[in-house]
Amino acid sequence: MPQPGADSLRKALRVLELFTPRRPDWGTAEVSRELDLPVSTANRILLALAESGYLVRGAGGRYSLGFAAVRLGERAAATFDIAALARPALQWLVRQTGETAMFVLPDSRTGRAVVAEFIDSPHPLKVTFPVQHEIPRDAGSIATIFDAFFPQVHQPVIGEERLRAARAQGYALSIEETGSGGWGVSAPFYDQTGRLIGIVALMAPMARLTEETKSRAVALVLSASRSLERH
Repeated sequence: MPQPGADSLRKALRVLELFTPRRPDWGTAEVSRELDLPVSTANRILLALAESGYLVRGAGGRYSLGFAAVRLGERAAATFDIAALARPALQWLVRQTGETAMFVLPDSRTGRAVVAEFIDSPHPLKVTFPVQHEIPRDAGSIATIFDAFFPQVHQPVIGEERLRAARAQGYALSIEETGSGGWGVSAPFYDQTGRLIGIVALMAPMARLTEETKSRAVALVLSASRSLERH
């Protein structure tokens, strides 16, 4: 015999599962059609999730994930080492390129992107950031991916045209934007289920920038960004 409230809970969870990096916002009518729910039911669930902070209602009445959902994800992530998931991809990137590879996570408490793991380039001349380093908010490939794929964590500051390009390409490229004397390529990083969990980035000094290394870096970072999903 169904438990009281269980059906409503299942419906609410199905609604939350609709929100993905590829479809980060939904309208009431769209949720109704997608889940075959009456519009009134979809509206009631969306409003309840928004009131509890799991969704936020934006311009035009469309909903996206809220801070409560982000915090829940962070608490779940705390039970295992997310950085360990990215480590094989970082090691592979360093072997392929000889440059520094980093894994970056969003921190909803500060609204910043923070380095969770890195593997240094073996070269004496290199670009690197330590674990827990906060990435600059207003420039660079990591900041662009952060704004493009994690808008629920903070208010984006990168220009919308660049964000649209990053979403379309699946990566961002920066050249001497952050004052580090280097260039970099970043892409969103996904787990085996296709869930967005962080950012993978490759950083290198300008002295080793050529059109060939740039093109190769883009291809390798894109490959690494979905390495977990493929396996």
